Amino acid sequence: MIERLRHKGRAYWFVSIAILAATIMARDIIEDRLNLKDAKNALFLLLTRSPTNPAYAHNVKLIAIDDDAFWSDAMQHRSPTNRIYLAKLIAAADAAEARVIALDFDLRLGQSTAPVAPGDYDAIEPAYRRETDALMRTVGDVAQRRHVVLSEPIGGPIDGPFNLLAAAPNAYGICTAMLDRGRWENPGTSRFLLTPTAQRNIACGYIALMDDARRLPPPARIVGSRFALDSFSLAIARARDADAPARIGRHTYASFISADAIRAPGASISSSRLLADPLAARDLLQGNAVVIGAVWHTRSYGQGDAIDLHDTPIGPVAGALLHLNLAEAIIGNRVYPAMPERAMVLIEIALGAAAAVLFALMPSAALAALLLAGSMLVLLGVQWLFLQLFGTFLDLFAPIVGMGVHAIFERLLNRHA
Repeated sequence: MIERLRHKGRAYWFVSIAILAATIMARDIIEDRLNLKDAKNALFLLLTRSPTNPAYAHNVKLIAIDDDAFWSDAMQHRSPTNRIYLAKLIAAADAAEARVIALDFDLRLGQSTAPVAPGDYDAIEPAYRRETDALMRTVGDVAQRRHVVLSEPIGGPIDGPFNLLAAAPNAYGICTAMLDRGRWENPGTSRFLLTPTAQRNIACGYIALMDDARRLPPPARIVGSRFALDSFSLAIARARDADAPARIGRHTYASFISADAIRAPGASISSSRLLADPLAARDLLQGNAVVIGAVWHTRSYGQGDAIDLHDTPIGPVAGALLHLNLAEAIIGNRVYPAMPERAMVLIEIALGAAAAVLFALMPSAALAALLLAGSMLVLLGVQWLFLQLFGTFLDLFAPIVGMGVHAIFERLLNRHA
């Protein structure tokens, strides 16, 4: 065995080291070039499926604003979205006794980035001031009975820290500063009074998503604040279950509801149906968190792509459904913290080195290919076991595949030399 390893020569080992370094340092680039995202997502879904804790919309439902609403007189197919219509949906969800009402709409101000002081109503575009007032007053009223989650726009470098940007709720004294993890200062204004209960029940979260769709957006560092800003999905989960945030860290993955389950009648209700009879929707929404979000088409009724599409492990879905998925995973304890980056690198180096030695011992390309296939099956089982026993997601295929492909080609080249 030692003799076989010696006969490989320096070139084999130098190339093995180079491949191992490349698979670790340039993992994302390699995956993009080889278009491996879909395969990784499919594998992730397979590994995270649990017969004892199936992924389903048990705690979070969707109020879907679809083509029937958007491409009609109800919303006038305009941007920004008709805020009086949004106010009606919040009131209807309140009547249906939803426990948490989350509005997945960007309420940032179009011509201002600096923070807006409470009472500065002139910062809101005059054309939308009346309907913004109606929306905020509905939020203040409903927050006396329910938790309400709004979006908070942020800007800054990709890794933070971020700045809070100007948003319409700020002019009404809503989400003006963070008091603690998940808690906001909501003082209201002299003409927009908020009760102490309403102040406690309103929270905001950022709606940006991760490049890796499997990951939960972590709390974001904010300039000038010692507290991190919850993501929109985390703010929903926190309002629904105060213990939920303890389950996630900076690198946490979430299992996803299947495409069939997310389209099932028990997961969502159209905004038109809700407004037609909010009491009839009580069976679906009562006691649950609800996300009010857009699912209409971009060009006209039924034409063009769906609005706000994002790639996910279950395929392209609207942002509102993605927030539903992530919040549901947090509440349902279907989240998986990733191995720390340094530990992952050490494991990858160890596995890559072991793979280089094992593949070097294979006398033929056929046996090397057989070993590669067997290694993939073993690694699949190991990754599943880590998920089920330790709740940790490993992503360790790249170095093994690199070593295996190198060994196969090296033997094929030597055979034809």
